[in-house]
Amino acid sequence: MPYKPTGRPNGRPPSLPSNLGDMIMDDLKSRMDPVTRMVLPQLSKLVRKLGVSRSSIKRTLKDMRDFGAFELVYVKSRPEAKISTIYYKIN
Repeated sequence: MPYKPTGRPNGRPPSLPSNLGDMIMDDLKSRMDPVTRMVLPQLSKLVRKLGVSRSSIKRTLKDMRDFGAFELVYVKSRPEAKISTIYYKIN
């Protein structure tokens, strides 16, 4: 299989890290506010740091949320604002 001009092979990596959830949780905890236990997810930085696809990160985050590792919190910048920012509150 020929390589792309970037030098990377075509397609996804042969397998995901077995501890991907632990690696994601470690990153979230390192950026967490200790008082509120809330963190703003930064998927693009996680993708670059861990070297896996965005969809793999999102799939793992959904599994972790379903398991109860964290919950979603919607925060409006102003009371009259129509758009909320989504934070993760780590349990």
